[in-house]
Amino acid sequence: LNQFALACIKPYLKDFINYKDFSGTLNVHVDVKGNVNDVLSSNVSGKVNLDQIVLTETSGKTIGINSVNVGIAKANLNEMDFKVDSVIVDGAHAHLDLLKGGKTNLDILLNPKGAAASSDSSAESSTVLDTTTVIVPDATADSSAQAVAPAKEQKPAEKEKPLKFVVNKLQVKNTSVAANDQTIKKPFSYKVSNISVNGSNINFNTPCSINVGASFPEGGSLSVKYKGSLADISTMDVYLSIKN
Repeated sequence: LNQFALACIKPYLKDFINYKDFSGTLNVHVDVKGNVNDVLSSNVSGKVNLDQIVLTETSGKTIGINSVNVGIAKANLNEMDFKVDSVIVDGAHAHLDLLKGGKTNLDILLNPKGAAASSDSSAESSTVLDTTTVIVPDATADSSAQAVAPAKEQKPAEKEKPLKFVVNKLQVKNTSVAANDQTIKKPFSYKVSNISVNGSNINFNTPCSINVGASFPEGGSLSVKYKGSLADISTMDVYLSIKN
């Protein structure tokens, strides 16, 4: 897929979120190797790219990402094996608005129009189901036939395959988040900018390293350096620096 316009999913988004507009493009260049008789065992590799993703809220404010690039070395659902070469996120921006009355912009966004009507209809359908007649088997039926019927052998449950997941490179850059408090007499805004994340060999079982940085208003800064296994907190080694 080249420059596939994501605006075509707008009618479907209305069932899940309350928004004004949505735009962006999708590029997919992948190779799939396997057998059509066992699709889940296929090996998938390639690149997926999202560009200029912008979600416009009913207030006119936006949440978006300039680009997301994902390089997939291997993805196999049957083996639960996922190896990602790189995940690069550039230019993400978001905001949290505290509104008078106790709600936030996320409460408005996640409350799609017609949600109340759909919940009412589901309640009515459940009431109808509750009033249906239950048919009880006749006690005088021939019990000998039931006794002769062989019991079905239950197959032992298959063990779930362990998840194998690794991201060789993770990079987040040029990202910002703003908090806007409109509940007080003099509303104020606080913006965290230059958020960056750099990680390598990110997985659940073996040690990995992740560095996080951010800038605050008036010269403030945050730096976090993490090393260790995400599945074993006892291996964690963290350096934290907060200034101004």
